[in-house]
Parts: sequence; structure tokens; C-alpha cells
Amino acid sequence: MDIAGASSNRGLARLGRRRPRRHLRYKISSAGDLSLYIRPDQLFLDIKRAIEISNILSTAQPVLPVRRPRTRWQNKPSTHYNFTVVHLAAALNRGGLTHGKW
Repeated sequence: MDIAGASSNRGLARLGRRRPRRHLRYKISSAGDLSLYIRPDQLFLDIKRAIEISNILSTAQPVLPVRRPRTRWQNKPSTHYNFTVVHLAAALNRGGLTHGKW
């Protein structure tokens, strides 16, 4: 993950604020690694909106824990997720994220 640093005039409640174009843009390096560019200010707003839409703070619905998928190899749990960079890039594309440079 490449996380942008703080910058002046990035108010969260500024009138007419647009979603940053490069926020959540990804690229794949020549070594085959995927990097995701994140703007912390916009990520905060994304998470805030997701919480509001999901109604996750409602007391009517219990929140279930998110579990990491594991596979067994020689009686030891895997420490890696079961997907490739190609699968991840395809999922990001389906989600509307942009592939490019920053």
C-alpha cells in the first residue's frame, strides 16, 4: 500500500469536495506485486459512508467476526491468502478501481 501524506487544504467537509481520482488506484510492478494508492482523508470518508450504509452500528444485528481463510500444509496453517495478484487485480477491476500510475 502506498499511503499519501498529509497536505494542506484537504478539508473533509469542504463545499464542492470531489473524490480524488488517484485514491484506490492500483498498479502491478515488474516483479508482479500489486500496490494500492490510498488517500487517508478519502479512505476515512469511504469507511464512514460504508458504516452508515451497512447500519453496522445498529444493535438489532450482531456483527460477526471476519475470519482469515487458512489452508493446511504439513499440519501448519498457511499464513497467506488463497488468491493471486491476477485474481486480486480482477476483483479490483470489478469493483471499479482504476489500474494506472501515480
